[in-house]
Amino acid sequence: MADALGRRVNQLIKHYRSWDLQRNRMMTESFDDLMNHFRDNMVGYENEEVLALLKQMEGLVASEALYHGWYGYSGIRPDINKLIAICEQLCNIRYSSHIEKMLLVVTKAEEENFLSNYYRYGVLSPGFCFPLELGKSLQEGGSTHINTYEFLRVLDLESILISLFPPDAVQMVNLRYLAIQAHDGSPHESISNLFNLQMLIISSRKNVVVPKTIWNMVNLRHLYIKSGENLIEEPVFLQVTGKDGCHSPSALASFQTLSQVSPRSCHNIFSWTPNLRKLGFCGPLISTQGDLEFPNLGSLVHLQKLKLLNTFPYPEATRSCNPILFPENLKKLTLSNTGMDWEEMWSFSLLPNLEILKLKFQACIGEIWETGDAEFRQLKVLKLHDLDIKQWVCLRDNFPRLQRVVVQRCLKLDCIPAALGKIFTLEVIEVNGCSLSSYTSAVEIQKEQESEGNNFLKVIGKQNF
Repeated sequence: MADALGRRVNQLIKHYRSWDLQRNRMMTESFDDLMNHFRDNMVGYENEEVLALLKQMEGLVASEALYHGWYGYSGIRPDINKLIAICEQLCNIRYSSHIEKMLLVVTKAEEENFLSNYYRYGVLSPGFCFPLELGKSLQEGGSTHINTYEFLRVLDLESILISLFPPDAVQMVNLRYLAIQAHDGSPHESISNLFNLQMLIISSRKNVVVPKTIWNMVNLRHLYIKSGENLIEEPVFLQVTGKDGCHSPSALASFQTLSQVSPRSCHNIFSWTPNLRKLGFCGPLISTQGDLEFPNLGSLVHLQKLKLLNTFPYPEATRSCNPILFPENLKKLTLSNTGMDWEEMWSFSLLPNLEILKLKFQACIGEIWETGDAEFRQLKVLKLHDLDIKQWVCLRDNFPRLQRVVVQRCLKLDCIPAALGKIFTLEVIEVNGCSLSSYTSAVEIQKEQESEGNNFLKVIGKQNF
């Protein structure tokens, strides 16, 4: 236990850094070092507010709970968010009036290291406005002095709603992280001015059109659009001469994430994104013949996570595509509104590296799922969400490595299959918003295992009726 905790602490340490621009050095800090850093730098600034914040930080750092659950299924723990909020408040007090150009950044990582090495917050020297004030200015449509934000690396406007993608933001060329919420979040072609940008997050009330100039942003790693059926214009790349003398297109080698994009605009772009690891389609994914279809992913040999959200209603149960069309290294697959017959699920058992399968709203239709002789050999997590299934029949051999089952808002499901209790690797059965009989059956599975001396299975349930 101690060794495991130590490893997790070491993983956490690397996500908390301070950057002293005057001395131009990066210091990797543990939580204790972070605590000591703030103690030392708040000397002379002590008041009731500062002392209270330091006391809260000291309590969090001393709490063992802070070090648990970073890579858990529920994402970043509230304790981590609380620590970051305290750091931000202390930065406001300490450095807003300091004569040095100090940028203190506290970074945080998601379950899959999605935000690893990205700045969470920036504090600037005297005469510099804080990002919050900049956000208010953009929201009110006021003028902004771009030179004021020369050192700004993070601009997070998700907490306020603005009308359009802010044109002034594209002049902040040191930005590494930009997040906005707008009525119309479509970026202007000048977005390519942000040549240092690594992560772009867009929340928009309207569907977004991403201009072709986005492909000139060679440092961009993650383009995350949160909702809608969005279009991305095809790239126009310069031709470069390779070692063999042949002309070959340049590629965005750093690009790793593309989400919530319409499949209609993706037929000719994936050869330019060879290292894409996370992809989400939102749009028509069912052919007129009732088959699941999406753009060719053959060039995406590093793709590990794929989300398919269909927006094309089909009057009958649909069919899956040939499993060979999925990348071999795919580890996580999410299906939503695809309306497939449960019998089609066998095709996904043929994905050799699939570890996480999420079936969301109407991903499959029908009352009975009989897994038959399908074997999901590597599957560790299975989630059923908002489905009309009534009966689930399976065997232990169908999921030999399953660790976690989550059943959520499947109101018609009678019970959790007793065979799940025979899976030696199963650790958690979670039943939320389902029938009381479903939750009761999960508890019975747990009791049966306990009677046989197996106390490792945990059952979680809430709002079951």
